[in-house]
Amino acid sequence: MSKAIVRVGYSEYVMNMADAVTIMEIMSKAENYKVARNYDTTPNTTSYHVWDQEVDHDQMNIQLLPDAVYRVAKLAGKPIK
Repeated sequence: MSKAIVRVGYSEYVMNMADAVTIMEIMSKAENYKVARNYDTTPNTTSYHVWDQEVDHDQMNIQLLPDAVYRVAKLAGKPIK
């Protein structure tokens, strides 16, 4: 089965291609959310914000992982720091 690398922020995950596509489809429907805190006011204020998604392709993407590369990487396991 084809494998894919899904990058979310600074983390990368390997999964089946179908699962990666499903995640991307779900995320394409998601909205942005942020809690904004203003400590410069007295009293401090907090506001909550939800807005339509702004596409940031650097923060989330899919990359095909060839089967041969996947098998070698799986054998190598977790890297030693």
